[in-house]
Amino acid sequence: MPNWLTMLVAGACVVVIAGGGLFGYRQYQDYRQRQDFASYQTTCLNAVFDLAKYVKTESALDDTATAMARKVRACMTDLRGTDFADTAENIVRDSGYTLTGSPNLLPLAK
Repeated sequence: MPNWLTMLVAGACVVVIAGGGLFGYRQYQDYRQRQDFASYQTTCLNAVFDLAKYVKTESALDDTATAMARKVRACMTDLRGTDFADTAENIVRDSGYTLTGSPNLLPLAK
C-alpha cells in the first residue's frame, strides 16, 4: 500500500473518531440539560404544593408564606413559556389566594 494512502486512511479514521466523540459529548450535554430542567421543575412544583399546604393551615400573610410565595414567583419567572406558571397559579388559587400581579400572596376577591 502506498504511503500516501496509509496517511489518508489514518486521517479519515481520526476525523471519524473525533466527529463521533463530539457528537456523543453534545448528546450528553443535552441530556444533562434536560435532566437539570426536569429536576428544577420538580423542585418548583414541590414549592407550590408546600405553599398551598401552608396557607391552608397557617396565616398566608406571615413571613414564611411571603418567603414561600417569592420562591414560587421566582420559579414562575424562570419557567416562563412552560405550563408551570398556569399550573402554579391554579394550585394557589385552590387555596383561596393568587400570585398574579404581586410577588406576595394576595387573597382572592370573594
